[in-house]
Amino acid sequence: MTGPDRWAAVTALLGGEAFDQFLIPGYTDHEKKDDFRIFPFSVFLRAGGKYLRLSSVDQGDQLELDVRDAIDHDPSLVEDDDVTPGVVDLTSLYFGEVETVRCRELVVHLNGRSSLLDGRVKYAELVLDGGQRILFDPLWTFGVRAIPSGSPDWLDRHAEAGQPLHVERWSRD
Repeated sequence: MTGPDRWAAVTALLGGEAFDQFLIPGYTDHEKKDDFRIFPFSVFLRAGGKYLRLSSVDQGDQLELDVRDAIDHDPSLVEDDDVTPGVVDLTSLYFGEVETVRCRELVVHLNGRSSLLDGRVKYAELVLDGGQRILFDPLWTFGVRAIPSGSPDWLDRHAEAGQPLHVERWSRD
């Protein structure tokens, strides 16, 4: 999905459904059967049978937000006969001991290469019920880093020299 349909789909999902899973893709190497390794170039949050996918794109320069019907693993994992793709469920670490949690606000930070309508942003922060925050950073060497209790201070330290970030907000209210 591209263009206005992507941003509309993301905000419609956030406005209508509560999250019940926080999943990070990964794989098991057949030679090391007990060794599951995360492959977090995308993070998936399940809500109402759909998935909010947050992916590192443009070599980690942008974060792409999209709605998916299922978890789609990186093609390199699917095509590799030596590994089995899977996911790790980190729901309780990010959402706590609740069955579901709603997104109250989505705060996105854009630079000159971002496109809100295409769902491409520099950073995204979800503000959940109870005020909990999760900042999604695509610049991590190994994919998307999800930082619990993200703060504006973190963004200030990572602002681009000479290019201020523009902030857009979506709110449930």
